[in-house]
Amino acid sequence: MTARFMDGTPYAGLEREMQRIPGFRPRKSGMVICHVTDGIRENRTREDRTCACGNGRKGNTGQEEDRTYVYSDYLHQFLTDVWEESFSLRAKNLSCRPKPFFSETGHRSRFRRCWEKREANADQEAWCAALYLLTADSNLWKGAEAAVKPDFIDFTSVSIRGVDMDGYVLYHTAKDLYRGTSHVSLAELTDGELVSDRAFRLVINAFLLCRYGPCLLFPEKGENYV
Repeated sequence: MTARFMDGTPYAGLEREMQRIPGFRPRKSGMVICHVTDGIRENRTREDRTCACGNGRKGNTGQEEDRTYVYSDYLHQFLTDVWEESFSLRAKNLSCRPKPFFSETGHRSRFRRCWEKREANADQEAWCAALYLLTADSNLWKGAEAAVKPDFIDFTSVSIRGVDMDGYVLYHTAKDLYRGTSHVSLAELTDGELVSDRAFRLVINAFLLCRYGPCLLFPEKGENYV
């Protein structure tokens, strides 16, 4: 039996993650993150991309629908693909209490500095989502800033020393979304003892960014604006 020294403390979940065998998925652990986002970037049609960016879409008559997507529309569309009921319920509950897309003071400015230096790459949605999470926590960003390049993120050089549980969750979710790995499951994200409401909301936003692209951040002003 694996020894648990941190049970009953805020770091119990972190200890379990550190002791988990790489690539091992326990039974009843729920849907893995990459299963939700797997193939999204490759399989989105041109019509889906246009619709998601709030530029309207063609109806059965071939006419453009005057439709501007709002946050709740993106969230509802995303959750229709998630069969983890407890995850969907928590996401819907949080959506009833709207919060700014950028969480803490400095989040927007940290993100914007990197966004303005970005270069074209094949996985812009994943880069954007990962950057959003890494810049959301000031302590995490201290260990990640040097690893973020204009066209890629070198997760092997990110240091998470000294981050709290929220920072730990944000880091691993960012890496999963960017690399397509599966270190964090939807069932784990549903656990309020492991993932705070703030971290969960940030993760949801990152899922949406990864699926629908950076237009979610600035639907009316274009991709060059933050």
